[in-house]
Amino acid sequence: MGLEASAHPWLGAATALAEGEGHLFTGRLAPNGQPWLRDHAAFGTVLVPGTGILDLVLAAGRELGAGRVEELALVEPLVLEGPV
Repeated sequence: MGLEASAHPWLGAATALAEGEGHLFTGRLAPNGQPWLRDHAAFGTVLVPGTGILDLVLAAGRELGAGRVEELALVEPLVLEGPV
């Protein structure tokens, strides 16, 4: 199906989009799969910490040959649905 395994524990697979239009990275984030995420709950809602998002961006960048992230702005938190 064109998917390649990723070395990052959160990124399950990566694939190039048609006609060189970019890349798609997939994975699964859930308190059941990453229990430490429960430590980042506020009022019963799990929020992915900004450092975790930066780690995902860096991992995707490494897969594509990028060495660093110059700037990352988070407009709102990444909320995970489901029980805490």
